[in-house]
Amino acid sequence: LPTAQPLWQYDLSELGLYYDSEKNEYSYEVEAFIGIIGTSLFIKLNNNEILVLDIHSGILKEKLSFIDKMIGESSIRRPDADMPFFKTKYIIDEKASLIQALFVDLYYEIEHKNDKSYTTVFGLKNEYEKHGINPQYISNDNVVLDDKLYFIIQDQSRFAVLNTNSKLIEYVSEPIMIENREDRFSKLKEIQVSEDKVYVLASDNTLHIFQNENRS
Repeated sequence: LPTAQPLWQYDLSELGLYYDSEKNEYSYEVEAFIGIIGTSLFIKLNNNEILVLDIHSGILKEKLSFIDKMIGESSIRRPDADMPFFKTKYIIDEKASLIQALFVDLYYEIEHKNDKSYTTVFGLKNEYEKHGINPQYISNDNVVLDDKLYFIIQDQSRFAVLNTNSKLIEYVSEPIMIENREDRFSKLKEIQVSEDKVYVLASDNTLHIFQNENRS
């Protein structure tokens, strides 16, 4: 059970304030806890940055503001040195010392080794165009299983599978229709994956279950 007193505390006010493009000032807030790799706790902040704290002492190790390297093309037109950590779901793989994420047509890989983080982002613009995927419809709630990232294309009523090794899209589903209505398609809400099944929840609260044949 937890002890009565916390081991340490970290006050976000120590970071000061941050400013938007119009010079409006804001306080830092925690958007989400990403997880732990080794002795490093990763925290997503509300200003598209990631905070890394030591889990034993609470000492600030890193504040990740921008990516290190961009490979491929994206529909988001920003210089590599100005590409932040956008608001999406960051998925941690402690064994691989890796954090993965998908935002629009950007696939993030944050490697954390020897207490240092290095971020490579892969632009998926060409892959999306090949499969007719509109990047504006990509859900931020994605699932990683082994070397596959499963994601929803919300308003196109489809889901897809990205091979995180090759950075190629291996599968795109057919549009999922509302039950008993062949002329209407569902807006997809959530995706979950097990060893042999893919579960997709649609906006009409129908759960669609598919055999997972993308397992390697």
